[in-house]
Amino acid sequence: MSLASHKISGDHGHYTITRFLPEAITDFGAQFTTLARAAEIHGPGAKELKQSLKKIGAKPELPWRAVGADIYLVSDIGKVVPT
Repeated sequence: MSLASHKISGDHGHYTITRFLPEAITDFGAQFTTLARAAEIHGPGAKELKQSLKKIGAKPELPWRAVGADIYLVSDIGKVVPT
């Protein structure tokens, strides 16, 4: 899994800006989500959703300690919420 990015150097190289192509973000968003976003879309609260995911053995693809949020597969969310 990767989210392709490119770097842009700021004035005189004093800072770097990381940019993502819009289609890369769209593709990422179609495959991955946070508990808060999934709960907002599907109804149950984030805590309840996390418990349901835990029951089926689904774990974050990207854990909080790595990126500052638990990132789950959308397909895992689909296993525990009504369609």
